Amino acid sequence: MLRLFDLPAHPLLIHFPIVAIPTLSIIAVVMALRPTFRTRYGIAATLLGLLTTVATFFAASSGQALSEDFGLTEEFIGKHQSLGETLRIFVLGLTITVLSMTAVERRIAESRHPAAILSSVGAIALAVLSLVWVIRTGHEGARSVWGGF
Repeated sequence: MLRLFDLPAHPLLIHFPIVAIPTLSIIAVVMALRPTFRTRYGIAATLLGLLTTVATFFAASSGQALSEDFGLTEEFIGKHQSLGETLRIFVLGLTITVLSMTAVERRIAESRHPAAILSSVGAIALAVLSLVWVIRTGHEGARSVWGGF
């Protein structure tokens, strides 16, 4: 996707992931630390995760199209692209762990079960990584565009 409302799509499409990834990360950590939240908010968090994952993939795809359209070189935008690719993996993993916490809670309903502990630890790790990577990716993208001014 290259254009949206006759504007480059990437700057418009990145806004949802920029807000949703930190939100999902915070929700995932709270769910990991407070098992009662898994039952109450698990489905909503999983839906947010799915939407965030799709939006992140669209943002990355539109960034690739923008890069090709403007003929941006690896030297100019390569680090931002690399961080964005890694971010997609972390967000997908975070969504899977949120889904896992929700499913484990609904099937086992025991917060000390190894599956519950593993999904909680994974969610916390991926939440931190996703949060750090969205900041790094955004910073590098902004530096690439505005660094010369």
